[in-house]
Amino acid sequence: MAYTTDGRVWPKSRCELSVTGPGWPAAWKNIAAVAMNTWNAAGANFSFASSSTASDHLAAYDLGRWNGWLAMTNTQPKTPRTQLTGGYVLINLHYEWDPKHPSVPHSATGGPYDLESVLVHELGHLLHLDDDATAKDVMQGTINPGVVRRGLGSDDVAGIKYLYPMLSGLEIADLAREALAIAYGRVVACEYAVVSLRLPQDENAPRLVFSVHRVRVDRAIKGVNGLNGEIDVLTLGGQSPTLSVHVESEAALAPNEEVVLFLSRDHQALGKNQPLTHWNLELNFAPLFYPLDKQSFSVFGGYQGKYSVYRRGDTAYVWRPGMHVSSDPGLSLDALESQIKKRL
Repeated sequence: MAYTTDGRVWPKSRCELSVTGPGWPAAWKNIAAVAMNTWNAAGANFSFASSSTASDHLAAYDLGRWNGWLAMTNTQPKTPRTQLTGGYVLINLHYEWDPKHPSVPHSATGGPYDLESVLVHELGHLLHLDDDATAKDVMQGTINPGVVRRGLGSDDVAGIKYLYPMLSGLEIADLAREALAIAYGRVVACEYAVVSLRLPQDENAPRLVFSVHRVRVDRAIKGVNGLNGEIDVLTLGGQSPTLSVHVESEAALAPNEEVVLFLSRDHQALGKNQPLTHWNLELNFAPLFYPLDKQSFSVFGGYQGKYSVYRRGDTAYVWRPGMHVSSDPGLSLDALESQIKKRL
């Protein structure tokens, strides 16, 4: 995947924008809403919202040739790997736009630029992706008149999901409360099997595929019956050439890794409307069966975000979007357990 970011993120995974900013006409409000919804539908834990009282805004001015810039996005602060406090998007009315600005005539020749395409690109900067020369999607750094490039591609989606994974809005206390079990232990076997389930059960339905790992439980921080000894942990995304659904995930486990796992049995809940006693097992690509017993768990919620797995050793326990372990070591095990037990 090709995307570039310096790790800056919006707090609470949300950015509110005023579409009544300087020079922004009412005729362009719907285009702004469509561009925001393009990113909102990317499958990440992030949302743009329109608010008449927001200090962050969209604006439009005639700034002349302006080094050839069609638009600009400004965000604060400028320090990498920090939380953003503000920003705005500026469209340059020197250039011709489709649709036209209703009151400001353009000066440049060469044909109109697609406003929605450029606005989707600038909103990508606002949520904090950079231009990428190797990208094939909306975060390309240039666009020509008449080109329509409104839909997110795999590079764009990978970038926003990296910055705003599905569980990034959940604090430790939320995870502690919602998880069926929380285990501290060591990974003793990785990806020794792949299990899959079709919903619904027909050959045309996509398959959810999970890798199976074996974890030795050294201590149950929050327990259920049977949470002792060794358990099987399923993480979404398996290694098989026949996958129809594959999710790359920071929740993937590594051999001999010490981890704190927030666990659920959502893999059983997925089949709650079926007489589900086993899943298809693809071990060495041979059709076998994998039993779903009381010792089988999923990483919490099936979302597989970066908050699903807390790591020990050379990697910090608390992993946030854009976090660099060398400068932000996260919580110690004792501090993590203390926060968990506040909700137990």
